[in-house]
Amino acid sequence: MQGKARIKEHPIHPMLIPFPIAFWVGSLIADIAYFATDNDFWTSMGTTLIGFGIIGALLAAIAGFVDYFTAPMPARVKGTATKHMLVNLGITLLFVVNYLLRVDTPETAAGYVLSVIGIAALLYSGWLGGDLVYDHRVGVAEERPRPGAPQAGERPRVPTGTPRR
Repeated sequence: MQGKARIKEHPIHPMLIPFPIAFWVGSLIADIAYFATDNDFWTSMGTTLIGFGIIGALLAAIAGFVDYFTAPMPARVKGTATKHMLVNLGITLLFVVNYLLRVDTPETAAGYVLSVIGIAALLYSGWLGGDLVYDHRVGVAEERPRPGAPQAGERPRVPTGTPRR
């Protein structure tokens, strides 16, 4: 059940999603570092990481949209994919608001709260994405036998004898 957003047979969406996740989690870590050190560097770093996360999320969303509209899915699975997409769009919007709040006032309590809510929503979205991939095989190519590889139920071929020199 692969969509068309792929390079060769590898789907692009899962290659891109680690970036916004890492940037947004990094921004929360920067917030925690700010509270621990009272160093303004960390608020600036957190705001910058949120901005990069937004860019990464938009790139991942493009590939996700292509897959959403081109991967064949039963209605129940499509419902999970729709929920995954809407949660991710909501998370991205939340971090856009978070970024806009922090640009002028990086030490904003509302920004810190939005980061925590955004990371919690990311966990839920990741669970939905895992359900799509691991339970419903969305984005997973059917396995093709490799030349010379044992087929299902067949024992692997083991070379006999010692090699001659």
